[in-house]
Amino acid sequence: MKKSTRWLALLCITALVLSTLLGSIVSALAGNEEVKSAVQESVIAEGAVGGAPADEADPPAEEPGAEEEVGVPSLAEELVAVPALETGIMCCPGKICAIKFLDANENGEMDAGETGLAGVTIKLNDGNAKVTGEDGKVCYDGLEPGSYTVSEIVPAGYHATTQTSYCIEICWDQKKTVYFGNAPDVPLNGSISGHKWLDPNGDGSFEDVTPLAGVTIE
Repeated sequence: MKKSTRWLALLCITALVLSTLLGSIVSALAGNEEVKSAVQESVIAEGAVGGAPADEADPPAEEPGAEEEVGVPSLAEELVAVPALETGIMCCPGKICAIKFLDANENGEMDAGETGLAGVTIKLNDGNAKVTGEDGKVCYDGLEPGSYTVSEIVPAGYHATTQTSYCIEICWDQKKTVYFGNAPDVPLNGSISGHKWLDPNGDGSFEDVTPLAGVTIE
C-alpha cells in the first residue's frame, strides 16, 4: 500500500514538472511571436512617417487616357525655331521696261532726236509677249525678286544695233529699263549735186559764177 502511494506521488511530481516545462516553452514561443509582430509594426510605422525609399517608391499613377508625346516640340520650342518676321516694312514689287528705238546712226545708243519703233514684240522669260506702242515702250509690273530675261524679236527689214536679250536681276522696289536699237537693212539713198558754169579764162576756177543753162549732166 505504501509502495503504490509512493509511485503515485512520483507520477504526480513528474507530471507537474513536465507541465511547468511545457508552459515555459509555450510562453517563450508566444513571446517570440509578439516580438516579431512588434518589429513589423515598428517598420510599418517608420515607413508611414518617413516615406518609402526613393528606389522603392510607387510610380505616380497615370491619368486615364493620357498619351506621351515623343519628339513633339513644345510651343516655346516652336516659337524659337520660327524666324522672326519683319514687321512694319512694306515692299513693292519690281518693274522692268523695254524701249525699242530707231537707231539712225547705228551707234547702239538712243540719241536725241531718235524715236521709238512701234509694233515690235518684246518677251519676258521667253513668254509674256507684248507689242511696243507708238513710243516703242513696254513694261512688266508686279515682279518678285529674281532673275529675268528680256528679249526682242527683230522685225523684218531691220537689224539689231544693240544686243537682243538682257538678263536682269530685280529686287523689291526696283525698276530697270533696257533699250533695243534697230536700223533698216536698206540704207537711205544719198544725193549728188553739181554746178555748170561759164569759165571764160579756162582756169577751172569758179570765179565768174555765170551759170550755164540747158546742159545735160549724166
